[in-house]
Amino acid sequence: MFKSLIDCVLTHPKKFILFILLITLSAGCFVYKNISVNTSNTDLLSKELTFRKNDIAFTKEFPQFSNNIIVVVNGKKSDLVKSATSEIYKILVQEHKNDYLYDHIFYSGELDFFKKNGLLYLSEEELQEKLDDMARYQPFISRLANDLSLYNFLDTINLFLSADLSDENIEKINKLFEQLGDKENEGYIFWGDLFSNNDSSNYTEIIHIQPRLDVATFNPAKRILDFLEENIKEYETIGPGVNVRLSGVVPMEQDELNTLGGGAKIGVTISLILVFMFLIITFRDLLYLLASFLTLIIGLILTTTFALFLFKELNLISIA
Repeated sequence: MFKSLIDCVLTHPKKFILFILLITLSAGCFVYKNISVNTSNTDLLSKELTFRKNDIAFTKEFPQFSNNIIVVVNGKKSDLVKSATSEIYKILVQEHKNDYLYDHIFYSGELDFFKKNGLLYLSEEELQEKLDDMARYQPFISRLANDLSLYNFLDTINLFLSADLSDENIEKINKLFEQLGDKENEGYIFWGDLFSNNDSSNYTEIIHIQPRLDVATFNPAKRILDFLEENIKEYETIGPGVNVRLSGVVPMEQDELNTLGGGAKIGVTISLILVFMFLIITFRDLLYLLASFLTLIIGLILTTTFALFLFKELNLISIA
């Protein structure tokens, strides 16, 4: 059988070459239209493993905890951190209406339920401390709430300075003057920090996003990650010392994919160059060199076609 096939090829070489080129062209079109890459790390392991079964069951019951992007906003001033986080949340919600970026987004600071019932999540000691703070600063807050003018602000400060204040309240007034004179604040007054006993210099707010992933591409979360990265610098300009970072499973896996993709491109390029050099040394004839190199490319195309035909998609190991 093989002898007959070889004889046929040697007898009709041009027809055989044309036949192979047509098959390769068809295979190339098939690969172009059907190539699919499963970028999930977990799918590299069998679903029959015990821990994979548990993971699948957990994801089914709590889908909101899988494949998340965590937007972390932190800074020295709680007012600015909350304001920046709220701005990011609103922009994401607005953008989602035009281009469906995610399936789920969660930020407690913008939910009516937590605005109305947030104090119920504090411990009894924390709640009592918060209520004491509110009672202590109620006169100051009520005067400012009735009139937000600079005149009333200075008049309120004058009233407090002329009153018989405790050492703690005097310390708060001094803290206010320090804020007014602090160059880092750029003219801002941070009321949330002023009326709080929390001396933390690093406040953090978090937004949980579950993006829509296109696992058939090499950049499954490209749309939302590009959107966030393009706008993060804009969010940071909302005030001094605000820092916005991305964390979570999706950004970390995307970094891994970018590293893998870059490594694969470099590996393929170096391999082809080395093969080309070896072929030059071996044949020292341009015709044989091009024929061998073309055979290599055809083999890669047909191998990829065979893999896609049998398994429908490539995984990360196949890419590597």
